[in-house]
Amino acid sequence: VFTTVMMDDILIFSVLLAIAPVALLDFKEQMRIKNLENALPNFFRDLAGMNDSGMTLPNAVHIVAGAEYSTLTPHIKALDNDMSWGAGFVEAMYRFGKNLKTPLADRSVDLIAKASKAGGDISEVLRAAAKDTFEVVNLATERSNNMLIYVIIVLVSFAVFLFVVAILVSTFLTTMATAGASAASSGAKGFMGQIDLFQYKRLFTHAALLQGFFSGLVAGQMGEGRLMSGLKYSAIMLFIAWLTFRFFI
Repeated sequence: VFTTVMMDDILIFSVLLAIAPVALLDFKEQMRIKNLENALPNFFRDLAGMNDSGMTLPNAVHIVAGAEYSTLTPHIKALDNDMSWGAGFVEAMYRFGKNLKTPLADRSVDLIAKASKAGGDISEVLRAAAKDTFEVVNLATERSNNMLIYVIIVLVSFAVFLFVVAILVSTFLTTMATAGASAASSGAKGFMGQIDLFQYKRLFTHAALLQGFFSGLVAGQMGEGRLMSGLKYSAIMLFIAWLTFRFFI
């Protein structure tokens, strides 16, 4: 255990195998949510415009379903099919929001459905929903852009740590280990104890792995407001740290 890195490698790859699939699935889910929510304002705005032109809601949905709204398009077509089979607008919209499975969609659909039940002007309600979703998406994008610099700082700090450790090991510690070994072989006393370079490298490896994992979580919390989003950074930095210490330091 203390003279080989095999156990370290097993633990590292076990952690990577545990968090990498979760990080990938979370990344795909966040991209899906982002694409859907980015398309919602245009959908609500176009639907309001069609309704203003005198079309009934089923006809307006049918026309809008022929347009391109990225990943939202299949869900709009499902909404069109639902209404074409006789489902009411409110009922169909609730199913539409349920299928999207995003917080912003649930909020917007609930707003539209309750306003429709209350007998409000559906076009105005749709415009209000479009404005609301646009502002929420815009604020999220603005926050992400503003916090990007802090994510970069975290990543650069990790790279600087690896660079400093590489210089320290390749110059200072290597020289001291060589000098200590030479002094010990010549019988000199009082110079210094023999430096175990392997154990120092292993200690720095563990430090880099811990920093990489937790720095990734911090980057996710700062950049996207979610620790789970930091798993992708953690997985990348763990692998980079392992690669650096196994093949370059």
